Amino acid sequence: MSRYTPGRTRFTGKLLIAANLVPLYGVLVHDWAVFPLILLYWLENLILGALHLVRIGLMPAPEGVSRWGMVAGKAFMMPFFAIHYGGFCMVHGVFVFAMFNDGRDPFGHGFFPNIDALQAAIREYHLAVPLLALALSHVVSLIRHVVLAGERQAFTGGPALMMGGIYFRIVVLHIAILFGSFAVMALGSPLFALVLLIALKTAFDLNAHQREHEKAAALLEGRRDPESGSA
Repeated sequence: MSRYTPGRTRFTGKLLIAANLVPLYGVLVHDWAVFPLILLYWLENLILGALHLVRIGLMPAPEGVSRWGMVAGKAFMMPFFAIHYGGFCMVHGVFVFAMFNDGRDPFGHGFFPNIDALQAAIREYHLAVPLLALALSHVVSLIRHVVLAGERQAFTGGPALMMGGIYFRIVVLHIAILFGSFAVMALGSPLFALVLLIALKTAFDLNAHQREHEKAAALLEGRRDPESGSA
């Protein structure tokens, strides 16, 4: 694998930008306020969690760990991550609906969402297309970089370390989104503020995307460097 250059992520970066700009259609045509946008980003978290499970499943065994030891580790960590991350998203969802909902409450019966209410919100706010666009962007990126470009070989810290990687990105991003959303609501959800919120989220996603693949490329390059002391 060659050293990291911006060109390595040019295609998937452009796809990520395009997917993040699709919600502009909802703002401009369907008169979205803050809630549909926050709901869309919360649903995107569920997609990211599912794809992170795939990443854990694709991890090679760290040095000194047998194949069957790795299988056993994944057999434990993958369900654990699904439960742990699912709980994290449910708590986040409760907060989102409590603070931004427009009268509907899919979490009214506890931490588990009412699927019918979520589906109704997706239909009402026309979220299917932007959600599909975001999902497609993340899936293509995973296939292009992790599977085809071999970046999964950089995941050598074990499933437990790999599991924690997704939380930092999501927590930082959504803290920024939530503070931005409060500001948008305080201003009365004007068009320029909603567009700015989308632009900021897009910029954060693109930066995180480039940094993630730059780090993976650097790890792989260092491992092949005979002067690094790595295998």
